[in-house]
Amino acid sequence: MPPIRVLIVDDDPLVIQALADAIGSCEEFVVAGTAQSGEDAIRRIARIRPGVTLMDVEMPGMGGLEATRKIREVYPDTRVLILTAHGHDHLAGDAAAAGAHGYLQKTCGLDVIRRSIALVWNGVTLVDSTVRSPAAERPQA
Repeated sequence: MPPIRVLIVDDDPLVIQALADAIGSCEEFVVAGTAQSGEDAIRRIARIRPGVTLMDVEMPGMGGLEATRKIREVYPDTRVLILTAHGHDHLAGDAAAAGAHGYLQKTCGLDVIRRSIALVWNGVTLVDSTVRSPAAERPQA
């Protein structure tokens, strides 16, 4: 079976490098490309046709949710896995509404990210178990 082609989208070059190193070190994946904005991701998808796009939410210009919506409209076979620093359930819901196949927090660990890419590629929809409701964080009176 050929490796899963992954596009990494994040505005932080250090995050991109760390993810590329971690994902590229596994023979079941190949890092097909990287992008630092939603607009750049859409342009690159047209050329490299990744199986899974690992997408940050907050980036300059077009953010990850808008980019996800456009990617899913134009390239419905590309699966999108959101990887963000935000762990609120409303963002996970927004990501699902945009067409994302999964939602992970960046604190989940590299093994979880690698497993999640494979799961999303194989049709599983997932949400990080640490995603929390903002109401749960408010002090009770």
